[in-house]
Parts: sequence; C-alpha cells; structure tokens
Amino acid sequence: MTIRYIDFRAWQWFREKFRTRVAGGNPPDVFQNTVTFLRKYDKRGILLGLGSPPKAGNLSPGHFRPAVTKVGDADGGRPGIPLGSGPEQEERRRTGGGARTASVPRLAARRMSTRTQSPCARRGHTRSMDRNHYRFRSLWSLPAPPAAVYAALERAEDYPRWWPQVRTATRLDDSTGVLAVRSLLPYTLTSTVRQTRRDPAAGVLEVALRGDIDGWARWTVTAGGRGTLVRYDQEVRVRRPLLRLLAVPGRPLFRLNHRLMMRAGRRGLLRHLEAV
Repeated sequence: MTIRYIDFRAWQWFREKFRTRVAGGNPPDVFQNTVTFLRKYDKRGILLGLGSPPKAGNLSPGHFRPAVTKVGDADGGRPGIPLGSGPEQEERRRTGGGARTASVPRLAARRMSTRTQSPCARRGHTRSMDRNHYRFRSLWSLPAPPAAVYAALERAEDYPRWWPQVRTATRLDDSTGVLAVRSLLPYTLTSTVRQTRRDPAAGVLEVALRGDIDGWARWTVTAGGRGTLVRYDQEVRVRRPLLRLLAVPGRPLFRLNHRLMMRAGRRGLLRHLEAV
C-alpha cells in the first residue's frame, strides 16, 4: 500500500473538499476523522465495515488483538478498528482496489469501488455519473518571471481589471472574499472564496468555494522554459438550481464556457503583466 500524505489544512475546508469528492465518486482512498463523521457517511452506504479481511491491499485486521478490534464494534458490525490506544482512534475501510492515499490523525477509510452498489446505485444512479460535478485543469505558459505571475494571481481583488469574465471581486477580510464570474453563457456564478493555502515557495494558492458552486480551486506556479507555467485545478459541484436542472443537456456547454473563460484569463493576464 502506497501512502501519500495530504495536508487538508482547516477542518472546515476538509469537509467541503471531502463532500465534493464524495459527490463526484472520487473520495480519498484513505482518510481519518472522528467516529461521528464516519458514522454519517456509513449511514449513506458509502463505507463498509472491517468485519472481514479485504480481498486486496494489506489492511487485514488479523494482526490486531481481539480485545482491540472489539472496541470498534457497533450496530452489529465493525465500523472501525482503533489505530492507537484511544477508543476514538479507528480505521475504516471501503471496498474495492488497493488504497493509494492516506492521512493519519484518527480514522481512515478506503475508496468504495464503483462496482459496489450504494443506496444511490440501487436507485439507478452512481456518483461517477453526477452531472453536477466538474473537474477542470488548465495550463498557461507565460513569458514572465514566476514571482511576477504569482504576485498577480494572489491579488484576487484585481482580477476584474485584467480578466473580463470576473465581473466583481470583493474582499471581505484577509482570507475571504466574494467573486462573481460570467463567461459566454448568460448566467453569473457568485461564490464566497476562502483562502486555505498560500505557499509562495511552492508557488501554490488554494481556495475553498461556497455558493453557486461548492468545491476548491488551486493555482500552481512554476518556472517553465524562459518563463512561467501556471496550472489551474478546480473541482466543484454546481449548487445553483437552474444549472442543476440543465445539467444533462447543458454539461458540454458549461465545459466550453469554462474553457473560453480560462483562455480569456490567460490573454488578460499576459497583457496585465506586460503593462506593469
């Protein structure tokens, strides 16, 4: 089992990102949390207990003493196994494939296979087919120093000056603001944006989004050739009622709308950097 540690930073941000990834059928393979948190998702049919050894990976509970595993028994099953001596430290497993990612405070869970039916699947739906869940990635190559690009991207309140589709950007405090964006299609998305990571050394800016879309977005700025390579990653779930109703017929248009916005953003940032 390969474990990659992910620093989820603020607890509220972890919940937002985890909820988005679960909705999209791509939660982390391994995670940790409180008993209350895991039971919430267990009731939704997302997690499976550790009553029997897994068929793949090396998370077999066989090396635990019976007295220890008994601590995790509840509701007629085994929702967890303590990772340490504290009764609240448990390990949870989902079905399917070997675990690939993990973090390690209190509780852990493995990804649920798309072959395993949850309550949603039994109703004829799967999380992988959630039409309101989106993942985007854009790459910008810019002939400017990374420091200058990073400085421009971290001043979100200035986006409307060079990015036409960002209509307004209002700072609420040092780490929170409100953005309103409108691209080619006739709708405006408004979200509260909260900074969750600012790491100039790594070239990373990351925010949590809540509003018409919920999720997260991240800029990664690195040196590339004679200039800078900017990568934009975003994973969101649409909350605006009208767009949710149009999810199936409108999905290709929504993705095109995003691509056009990102292309315009690159052109605008390039002009902005040339002018300063």
